[in-house]
Amino acid sequence: MNSLLPNGIQAQAPADGNADPIPQLNDIILPEQLYSYSLAPGWFLVALAVIAIAVIVLLVWKKQQFKNRFKKLALKELNNWHTANKNEAISVDVLRHLNELLKRYVITVSGRKKVANLYGNQWQHFLMENGGVEESFAHMLAHDQYRNNAQFNQPLGDLVSQCQRFINTYNPELSDQSTQEGIVNA
Repeated sequence: MNSLLPNGIQAQAPADGNADPIPQLNDIILPEQLYSYSLAPGWFLVALAVIAIAVIVLLVWKKQQFKNRFKKLALKELNNWHTANKNEAISVDVLRHLNELLKRYVITVSGRKKVANLYGNQWQHFLMENGGVEESFAHMLAHDQYRNNAQFNQPLGDLVSQCQRFINTYNPELSDQSTQEGIVNA
């Protein structure tokens, strides 16, 4: 009696009904190995997108580092100066030095044409609007450096902290918008 196995091979029944069928079995035939590591074209696009995103992130990070470089240098110079002159009172020379430092910083990050010609009320307004300097300190920096007999009540540390606030919060992109609005409104 012959029977069909699931894979289409015909099994033969032993001649005598009691013979052991196990020695008559053929070896198992395994299917060919499937290779799952061949990449489809979509994976190349995914890899290209990941590389492009990584390059963009790196470029943005480098640009931010470059922009912050001047901020770090200005803050370091301000802190070094303040450490050396901690016990000094606010004077016309102190105001000139701090005003010069702030203007150099703004000119470096924004360009000369934008702020080099600002003085007096315009410079005071610029310090208050673009750096969050309080009005009394902005007035002191913008006007009192030209007065030889000016009296100053505020401690030097407060003036230095206002200068630090300006350096930390000044954003050239935002100040471009406010300067343009100021020109239109004037």
